[in-house]
Amino acid sequence: MTKSQKQNLDNVIRYTLLTVWLLIVLFPLFWIVATSFKPDKDWLAWPPVYWSEEPTMSNYNNVWGGRNGACRNAICSIRSETIHSTS
Repeated sequence: MTKSQKQNLDNVIRYTLLTVWLLIVLFPLFWIVATSFKPDKDWLAWPPVYWSEEPTMSNYNNVWGGRNGACRNAICSIRSETIHSTS
């Protein structure tokens, strides 16, 4: 095996391992994003549902909207901190 062939083989092995490692590292991020669009019934389904056939934005609406949503809580917190810091 020549030096250039050995170097090419080393590069193939290196990039293969890096690609596998990248997939392992990125899978949890994919799972978080995919689950955020799943309806409740798909969260703990067995076998796992990797991508829902019925994506929904209701999870985001439940968190950010409504009477006790995060947006309302953030506004109340900002208002409270502004009042207390100026008095």
